[in-house]
Amino acid sequence: YNRMGDIGFFITLCWMMKSSMFLNFNSPELINIPTPILISAILAAASKSAQFSLHPWLASAMEGPTPVSALLHSSTMVVAGIFLMIRMSPMIANNQIALTTCLCLGALSTMYAATSALAQNDIKKIIAYSTSSQLGLMMVAIGIGQPHFAFFHICTHAFFKAMLSSCSGLIIHNLDDEQDIRKMGGLQRMMPVTTTCLSIGSLALMGTPYLSGFYSKDAIIETMNTSFVNSAALIFTLIATAFTAVYSLRLIYYISIGTPRMNSLMKFNENDFSTLNSITRLALGSIVAGLYIFHTMLPTSPITHTMPTFLKQAGLLITAMAFLMAYNLAKTADSPFLNEAKSKLYDPLIYNQLLHRTITQESLNIAWRITAHLLEKLVVKKLTLEPLKNINFLPMHLSQTAQSGMIKTYLCTMLITLIMAFIVVQIIW
Repeated sequence: YNRMGDIGFFITLCWMMKSSMFLNFNSPELINIPTPILISAILAAASKSAQFSLHPWLASAMEGPTPVSALLHSSTMVVAGIFLMIRMSPMIANNQIALTTCLCLGALSTMYAATSALAQNDIKKIIAYSTSSQLGLMMVAIGIGQPHFAFFHICTHAFFKAMLSSCSGLIIHNLDDEQDIRKMGGLQRMMPVTTTCLSIGSLALMGTPYLSGFYSKDAIIETMNTSFVNSAALIFTLIATAFTAVYSLRLIYYISIGTPRMNSLMKFNENDFSTLNSITRLALGSIVAGLYIFHTMLPTSPITHTMPTFLKQAGLLITAMAFLMAYNLAKTADSPFLNEAKSKLYDPLIYNQLLHRTITQESLNIAWRITAHLLEKLVVKKLTLEPLKNINFLPMHLSQTAQSGMIKTYLCTMLITLIMAFIVVQIIW
C-alpha cells in the first residue's frame, strides 16, 4: 500500500523540482499545479494516512507494541499524509477537482472505517479503525477548504487516541495478552484509573460536548452543514459520526460495565506510577486541550456562520441513540439474525478477500504467464541462446575440421606442438 503512495509522492516531487529548483511552498511557480500532479499528491496522502482503498495496513500495523501504537498511530506517522495536504492546501484551494476528491475520499474513508469498527471484537482493531475513521474526517476538513480545522483535529486527536492505545496496552497486559473484549467486563472495579481514562478517551473520540474531540469534530461538521458541499459526503460523515459513538460506547460497555468474564485467578496491578502518570496527563489533555486550542490558536477571521442551538444539541440525541445501538450490538449473541448481520459488518465490502485473494491470485497468474511465455521466448531464446550459438559456431567448426581421422595429420600436429614448446622453453631459460 505504501508503495502506491511512494509513486504518487515521487511524481509530485519530480514535477516540483522541474518547475522550481527550490522546493519551497511559497515559490510562485507552484501556484498553478496541474490536476494530475495534485491527484498524485492526494494518492500519496491517501496511502500514508490510510484512506479508503489503501487502509488495511493500519489495522495490521496495530499488531505492534501498544506504546509504539500510542505514538505512531495517534499523532505522528499516520497523519503524515494529512499534514502533506495541509501544507499543500494553498495549491489545491483553487482546484475544485482536487477539493472534491479529498472530500469524497475522506467521507468514504470515515464511513467505511466506522462501519468496520462496529463488528470488531479485538480492542486494538477497534482503535485502529477508529483512527482510520478520524483520518477520513481530517481529509473531509481539507476537502471543504478548512485545513486549519484538520490540523486542530490532529492536535486534539493525538491526546485521546494516545491515551486509548496506552489504556488498551495496560488492559491487555493485566489480562495476560487477552485482546478480545468479549472476554473482559467489570474492569471498573479492578482497574479504576485505567478504565476511567479509557472512558474519557472514548467519550472524547465520539465528540461529547466540552471534551477535546467536541471542539474539532463539531467545527468540521458545522462547517460542512453550512457549506455547499456534496450531499452524499455530508450524509456519510454524519452517519460515520453516529457510528463512532456506537463503537465507542460498545467498547466502554464491554470493558468497564457488567460482570467479569475473565479468569477469576488473574491479579490486577495498577501501582506502576510511570504508566498511570502518562495516561492521567493524556486524560487531562483530552479534557482541556480542545478548549485551550480553540480559544488561543485558531484563526478568528473570517467569521463562520454557526448552526442554530437546537441543531447543536442534536449531537446529544445522537449520542443517546448510539448508546442504545451499542447495547443492542452487545446483545447480538442471543439473536442469530442480528449476529449474522453483525458478521457482515466485519468487512462490509469484502475488501480484504477481494484484494488479498482475487487480485493477488490473478496478478500472480499474469506474472507467471509473462515469465513463462514472453520472457522465455524473447529473452532466453532470442537474446541469450541465439547469440551464444553464433559466437561458438566458428570455434566448433574449426575443432570439427581438425578431427578428420587422418593419423598423419595428428602426428604432424604433435610434432609442430613439441617444436614450439621446445623453442618457448629455450627462450625462457
